[in-house]
Amino acid sequence: MSDLKKSRKQLLDEIASLRGRLEQFEAAEGKWKSTEKALRESERDKSLILGSLSELISYQDTSLKIVWANKAAGDSVGRSPEELIGRYCYEIWHGRQEPCLVCPVQKSFKTHKPEQGEVTSPDGRVWYISGCPVLNEQSEVMGAVEVTSDITQRKRAEQALKDSEQKYKTLVENIPGMVYRAHPGWSAGIFFGSEEICGYTPAELKSREEHWFGVIHPDDKEKVLQEGSKIVKEPQSIVQVYRIIAKSGENRWVEDHKTSLFSQEGRFVGIDGIVLDVT
Repeated sequence: MSDLKKSRKQLLDEIASLRGRLEQFEAAEGKWKSTEKALRESERDKSLILGSLSELISYQDTSLKIVWANKAAGDSVGRSPEELIGRYCYEIWHGRQEPCLVCPVQKSFKTHKPEQGEVTSPDGRVWYISGCPVLNEQSEVMGAVEVTSDITQRKRAEQALKDSEQKYKTLVENIPGMVYRAHPGWSAGIFFGSEEICGYTPAELKSREEHWFGVIHPDDKEKVLQEGSKIVKEPQSIVQVYRIIAKSGENRWVEDHKTSLFSQEGRFVGIDGIVLDVT
């Protein structure tokens, strides 16, 4: 009887152990399903977030082969994100058979730090590229996330602005007189060509306490001030004729064409003018 009882006890222990392991398996299965669901939701959220961005985002391995890409990356070349997977970034966007000479992503592989740069594609578009390396626990490079923005319009605007500034500079430098912009307060301002009119360089005028106003003949200052005070009230243009005292001490007559400047809110912000020597 003792052997029989011992066998029953062992059997019950084994059954209890099996029940415990079954409960562990069920709990583990529940956690796995929960983790799998959270992972699916996380992947869905990642795709929604990254897919809504206007920047081109891709994950590339160490050979610059695309592992994942967002919608904007596909749209930039008229393809779906899935069609980019397995292809090289330099092949898709730059029509090359080898990496670009200046590749921020490749550089990030070497430095283990985020790197940035500008690259122009064959179709004339200019891209600002940021490469961020992905490292494992051993600090080994596994790949990189590339974030790219199309800055073509900005670069064109910058070039147009440079061209415009150069034309303006050339025009101003060839005007036979002084061109200025005076800020509220009358004295401060920006001057071009002042040396021909009064003998003072723009830098010398700016260093004077009253700037251009200090050059005006003392007997004419009150008249210039009274007439000039009218244009600060509303946008208008006036012409003033008065005397100045040149750096050499000589009295000269000048003709001052000035226009008042106002902001969109109607606030006076300064005066643009041209001064001609009419001596």
